[in-house]
Amino acid sequence: MYNVYFKYFLFFILIASAGSVQISLQGFIPPRVSEADFVVEYKKIYSLLDPYGRIDPSPIDIVFFSDKGMSTKQYSLPEWGGGGAIGLHTIVVRIDKKPFLNQDTYQTAVHELVHIALNRISTIPLPRWFHEGIAMTLSGETSTEESIIISKAIFTGSLIALNDIDSVNNFGQFKAELSYCQSRQAILYLVDTYGMDVLAEIISEVKNKRDFWDGLYEVLHISEKEFEFFYRNYLLDHHGKFFWLIDTYIIWSSIVFLFIIGFILTIYRRKRKMILLETEYENENESAPDDTENSKS
Repeated sequence: MYNVYFKYFLFFILIASAGSVQISLQGFIPPRVSEADFVVEYKKIYSLLDPYGRIDPSPIDIVFFSDKGMSTKQYSLPEWGGGGAIGLHTIVVRIDKKPFLNQDTYQTAVHELVHIALNRISTIPLPRWFHEGIAMTLSGETSTEESIIISKAIFTGSLIALNDIDSVNNFGQFKAELSYCQSRQAILYLVDTYGMDVLAEIISEVKNKRDFWDGLYEVLHISEKEFEFFYRNYLLDHHGKFFWLIDTYIIWSSIVFLFIIGFILTIYRRKRKMILLETEYENENESAPDDTENSKS
């Protein structure tokens, strides 16, 4: 109980000291967004991921840019990317592109703040799925399409191995969306199974062990292979049947398929009925008396 109170005490102390962090907004700044909002977000993120450490107060620049006014190649963003964290001090957010997985520009900026915080907290490289999953979870990014995307991948056998997500920047849009959805689900598996505090514990042990999977094993006592197995079972339990229930492609394909089957059966029945009628007609003719023979008699 005292540990819980102590954590809340630390949290409010961190939020109260929010003014020590400098975050500047540049470019096409969205309405009703202020630097203070992002300072508070940064403090909340940091306190969750490193509750007993000192918050890095280094300045952060958030640049909201337009494709029309500036080439995305300048920032090396993938075609589908809505934003990016550059080093430890700069965030860029595109404002004139269809939101990736339906997040808005504010969520995108907070998402990138999580990356900045993680890079500052951990001096050891973290897997891309861990980065993206935490960023999506803490920025509140959820998509109505997420279950459909994952369950479709389960149905088609195209789920991505977590370590392969390191190459997400080279993926096309659909595979990238699947990668981000799987990453968030991996973090949800951790949080649902072990609680939110497990994220900070893993990051702390990763720094101590100087290796991600060694650090995770120290906290959870499961290997990389076991984690992948349990996490995939989590996906199957939560999304294995959703695709069949809601995906419009399957629904309409099923309707078309049933219509074709019904049409074929209808033609077959009509043809069979005509054959039966012809057979009955021939049988009746064969059984009828011969008029010629009757006239001779």
